[in-house]
Parts: sequence; C-alpha cells; structure tokens
Amino acid sequence: MKDRITIEGRDGAFGAYIARPKTLPAPAVVVLHEVFGVNADIRKTCDELAEQGFIAVAPDLFWRQEPGRRSQRHLRTRLATRSSPLSGL
Repeated sequence: MKDRITIEGRDGAFGAYIARPKTLPAPAVVVLHEVFGVNADIRKTCDELAEQGFIAVAPDLFWRQEPGRRSQRHLRTRLATRSSPLSGL
C-alpha cells in the first residue's frame, strides 16, 4: 500500500505521509512535524499509531517553501556551512 498521498488544496497540492492500520474503517489523527519536516521519526510515529489502530497522516507543512526538502540531514548541512556569530570571540 502506498505510504505517500497528495492532498489537493485551494492554493495547490502538497504531499503527506500516511500509515494505515490493518483494519478499516479507523479513526484518524494528523501528526504535525517539527522544523525537520516529515523525517524518519515522524514516519515512525505514524507507523506506531497505525499499529494501534489509527490512520495517521503527516502533511508536509513546508510545501510552499521547500516541498519535501526538509530533513535532519538537509538542515544539519545548512547549519554546518554557516559561520557562527561566536567564531571571532
């Protein structure tokens, strides 16, 4: 079964990770990610909720800025290439 869906909105379409339980119909929850986007931890949370009987959907909240590009590796790389304001002290 697919683990990515596309949500069509008034202002455009964006992706989301979805985890489904074995038994349907089921209650659903929306899992909101932190600054790192829909990463492995968020997908794992969705998978765990699905194991407990929920449909879990984690939408890409950064879809207007950088669709699908936010990840821990991406942000660590960006932060590592910036100069520290304390480097001259």
